[in-house]
Amino acid sequence: MHYLSYQGLDATPLKYLIIFFHGFGSNGANLLDLSHHLEKSLPHSVFVAPDAFTPLPGYEGGYQWFDLGDMDPAFMARRADQVRDQGIAMVQSIQQHYGVGPENTILVGFSQGTMMALSLALGHSRLARAVIGFSGGLYMDSAFIKADPEFLKIHLIHGEEDTVVPFEASLDAANMLDDLGFKVELCLIPHLDHGISQEGLREAQTFLETLQ
Repeated sequence: MHYLSYQGLDATPLKYLIIFFHGFGSNGANLLDLSHHLEKSLPHSVFVAPDAFTPLPGYEGGYQWFDLGDMDPAFMARRADQVRDQGIAMVQSIQQHYGVGPENTILVGFSQGTMMALSLALGHSRLARAVIGFSGGLYMDSAFIKADPEFLKIHLIHGEEDTVVPFEASLDAANMLDDLGFKVELCLIPHLDHGISQEGLREAQTFLETLQ
């Protein structure tokens, strides 16, 4: 497993672990810069940005968490299911390395990374305290959800003009999880395509502050 890390302001004593999950065809380094925007919101944090499991042909330095196929939801759900155990083991290995437990672990994803972060956090009883998901969705049968709704908090952020992953993906995920009793916050950002805006970062910062 290859990952980059950054220890934020006042990282000692270390209390929080934030793990980034990058998008399809990207790599961990692509998201690590977000740590500079988030570190003031959650002091005593280490930020970790692993590369996904599989190199992606045709994308130099790019990786994928799972095969996207033709973006068919059922197909993506099956592929996400196949790597869930591997992903959970990866998170637990990072937690063990830094000595930070699930109660102080936050998963932050973008696009396919959001799909992965949600799949892992929901597929384990107590893997992470929170998920922040940018421009993604949930592709998972409710039968596989094991997380405790009283333990896991979720904040989804999505551009209303997203032409890669339509914002309805986050809307559908929020509705499904709300029906299952999870605490979900949803922020839809007008005029934003597939990306992370300053408004989205402010949403993430505010959410992190609630976890202290």
